[in-house]
Amino acid sequence: MSKIDKMVAKAIEIANNDAHGYSMLDRWRNDYDCSSLMYICANDAGYNIGVGTDATRYTGTMKRDFTKAGFTAIPFSQVGLGGLKRGDILLNEVHHTEMYIGNGKLVGAHWNWDGKQGDSSGNEISIGDAYIYSDGWDYVLRPPAETPKPKEDEDLKKVINTGGAVHRFYNPKGWHMLTLDKNEMAAMKKNGWKDEGVAFTAPKGGVIPIYRFYNPNISDHLFTADYKEAEKVQKNGWRYEGVPFFGTETGKAVFRLYNPKLSAHHYTADAKERDELVKKHGWTDEGIAWRY
Repeated sequence: MSKIDKMVAKAIEIANNDAHGYSMLDRWRNDYDCSSLMYICANDAGYNIGVGTDATRYTGTMKRDFTKAGFTAIPFSQVGLGGLKRGDILLNEVHHTEMYIGNGKLVGAHWNWDGKQGDSSGNEISIGDAYIYSDGWDYVLRPPAETPKPKEDEDLKKVINTGGAVHRFYNPKGWHMLTLDKNEMAAMKKNGWKDEGVAFTAPKGGVIPIYRFYNPNISDHLFTADYKEAEKVQKNGWRYEGVPFFGTETGKAVFRLYNPKLSAHHYTADAKERDELVKKHGWTDEGIAWRY
């Protein structure tokens, strides 16, 4: 699991545990205020930022401390809510800070509503929509980029190896995408992608990890069961996005196609569709990508 994933997971864990509430006095392990929550989660994830026991670290010191640990301070005006990435920390140096956890959500410590220890209301440390307080941020503190090796992503494998219906999405510009994540599906639909339905069903307890990569230069996603290919494309600048599902050693085939004019990959379990795309539309058959 990457440092970014660990940091986000820690913040979500604290928010979901009502034993932890908001406090500006007891703020370094039992309860938290907005800034100590960010410090603790980042340190627990492996970023060497440092923690305190008093007022030596707060929103006014976060830019200094986080950038020393490798984070980049980007003016919020250059990013906006639409440009946030998972793990970004939004900072108002005087008033507040929260962490973006993806899917339009922030997690943060807000206020002690009743004066009691812990989170008796469930709202002192919580997850909410990112548009809240959207006009008050000074900076986005972005974690340093990570390039984890595919075989190191064991924690992710354990979480997602449950199988399920994999949907294929199409973007009018020619790109295709596979996902079984319902939140990702909803986001893609919102952004204009067309759901083409279930492409195949990933097996539960599959033994062949399917690695997913993204190339921001051409907006294309690549899926591969070949670890050597995974290493190669990563070295060539493709961004590793984890293992969304698994395949099997035997079973029905998923074919991978490539269109050099579009610089795009396409996936299908339908041999007739593969043949038509190759014969009539200029796609190159790259063979069986994996089995399910």
